[in-house]
Amino acid sequence: MTLYIEYLLLVNICGGLLVMFAVSKCLRTEINIRSACIILFLYTVIEWLAMVYIPQLSGFLATVSILVLSKYTVRGQLVLHVALILLFIFSTGSMTLYTVNLLNFQSYLWCVMILFILLSGQFILSGKASEWISYSSVQASFICEVTLKQGQSKWTGKGYLDSGNALSAPFSGKPVMFADAQVASRLLPAEVVAYINGQSACPEQWKQRISFIPSKSVHKDCKILLGIECDSVEVESEGQTFIFERIPVIFSKEQYYVEQSCHCLLSPLQMLNCYQK
Repeated sequence: MTLYIEYLLLVNICGGLLVMFAVSKCLRTEINIRSACIILFLYTVIEWLAMVYIPQLSGFLATVSILVLSKYTVRGQLVLHVALILLFIFSTGSMTLYTVNLLNFQSYLWCVMILFILLSGQFILSGKASEWISYSSVQASFICEVTLKQGQSKWTGKGYLDSGNALSAPFSGKPVMFADAQVASRLLPAEVVAYINGQSACPEQWKQRISFIPSKSVHKDCKILLGIECDSVEVESEGQTFIFERIPVIFSKEQYYVEQSCHCLLSPLQMLNCYQK
C-alpha cells in the first residue's frame, strides 16, 4: 500500500485529538487544542520525511511527540497523561491491525475508517468510565442513607453531605439541611406544602415550627429562606449512625441534588457529638 501524506495528516491530527480528548475526559483536565494541532501537524511533517529518508526514526519520533503533547497541551499529571495516551494508542492500534488483517483490507481508507470508529468508541467509553469512577468515589465518601421523621410520616432515601453547607438557624444555632420537593410531598401535610409553595397561609398548628433563615453566598445577595422544624433526622455514614432531633429543614422546589438519587443536602455540623440525640 502507498502511504499518502493526506492520510498521515488525517490520522495523526484527527486521531491524535480524539486520543487527547479521551485522556482529558478520563483525567478531567483541559487541553489546549491550538497547541495540540500545531504539535501534531509538525510531528506529521517530520514523520513523513523520516519515513521517506530514515524509517528507523519513526518509533523515536512518536515517543517524543507524546511527551511534547503531554507537556505543552495540558497542565499537570504528566506521567498519567503519557501512560493513558500510550495505553489508548496501543489498544486502538492493535485492534485496528487485527480487524484489517481479519477482513483482509488492502486500502488505507478502510484502515483509517476502522481506526476512527475504534477511537470514537474509546472516547465515548472513557467518558462513561470517568463518570462512573467519579460517582463511585463521591458515593463512597459523601452520599449517605437518610431517614427524616415528622409525626407519623417518614421519608427514607439518600442525601449528600455538603461540606459547603454551613447554614444555621439564627436563634437556636442548629445546622440546617435542605430537602427537595419529593421529600416535602412525602413528609409534610398538603396544606404545609401549599404554604411552602406560596399558595396558602401557614396552618396555625405549624407556626411554632416555622423559622426564617437568612442565607448569603459568594455570588448571590442575602435572601430569607423558609425552614420547617422536623422531629428528627437519622444519617448512616461509613458504618455510623447519627441522630439529630428537631432539625430545621429548608424544602426547595428542586427535584434532586448532585445526583438523581440524592434528595437532600446534609450539613457536616449534624455529625458533631453536641448535636446528637
